[in-house]
Amino acid sequence: MKTSSRISAFIIVLAIIIPVAGISYYLYLFRVVSAGTDAMANSILQNDKVLCTKKVGSIERGDVVVFKYPRDPRSEYLMRVIGLPGETIQLQRDSILINGVPLAEAKTMVDPDHRGNVLKEISSQGQGQYRAFYAAGEAISDQFDEGAKYGVRQPFLIPQGEYFLLGDNRDNSFDSRYWGSLQANSITGKVILIFASKSSESGK
Repeated sequence: MKTSSRISAFIIVLAIIIPVAGISYYLYLFRVVSAGTDAMANSILQNDKVLCTKKVGSIERGDVVVFKYPRDPRSEYLMRVIGLPGETIQLQRDSILINGVPLAEAKTMVDPDHRGNVLKEISSQGQGQYRAFYAAGEAISDQFDEGAKYGVRQPFLIPQGEYFLLGDNRDNSFDSRYWGSLQANSITGKVILIFASKSSESGK
């Protein structure tokens, strides 16, 4: 009977420890972040909840990252890494030149008021594995005001240790075109997937 009781107690302890350990491991590696703007629409909509890593690791072109806004480090935003340290970047109409070579991107021209379908999985691979959204019939260079001065009218050399970020909602994103490249230590995580999304149809 004592042996049976010990086994039962051991099973109960395991039943408690394993879930707690799993939750602790999850909290150590990941966190949930809310998209504060529509800069990444239609890939990620405003108020969508995304799962992101706490450890940044290596950063590649195409990664969607969480970062501290350089003009207000208390705020965090989500955007996609387009330019890497040491590269030159220039935006011409609806094309992006990296070191003078057009970047392969999947593009969608959308009505500015159309939300479209949310891409549930966020690709960590660039070179056409993600989708950029542009306003139909309008050239990207025509969308910039005087505040957009990085990589727009002439090539911009990205300093070592910094990255050039753009929102997938290219014509409605306040990104590196306006505030410059981002220091690596301002990146706080990488987005893995959309945890919960607001329906574009219902608004919930």
